[in-house]
Amino acid sequence: MDELRFEVIIDPSLEPEVEGVVAFGQFVAKGELSAVYADSRTALTEFYVDLLQGRPFPLKLVTRDIQTVGQLVAMAVFLRRELAIHPALPGLIAAANLVDQLGLVGLAPVDRDLGPLTCRRTWAGKSSRYA
Repeated sequence: MDELRFEVIIDPSLEPEVEGVVAFGQFVAKGELSAVYADSRTALTEFYVDLLQGRPFPLKLVTRDIQTVGQLVAMAVFLRRELAIHPALPGLIAAANLVDQLGLVGLAPVDRDLGPLTCRRTWAGKSSRYA
């Protein structure tokens, strides 16, 4: 029996039209099999709700870059579907959404040990560190 193989592709040169993939960013879905999450601020929540509701997803996720902590969490859940039913995941999603929407203030409820995962982000080409 063949094993399912999930794949994430991060490539800045991806074409705007995508087919048969889950896409994070400004893409146009070609066909019904693609799932496009264009708004980086709500992508994680929309992806998670779709996953919980049983939406069939392709085995490949594509993006041009990683813009938010939520996008990173979504990629982890995409690759390891068993995380979707972990009891701590809704809290992690809420924390990632706070960080994405509020920046530094959003880190307040994040567990101290998880904080370093969200410390390095690029804003307008500048690397910043906060903790």
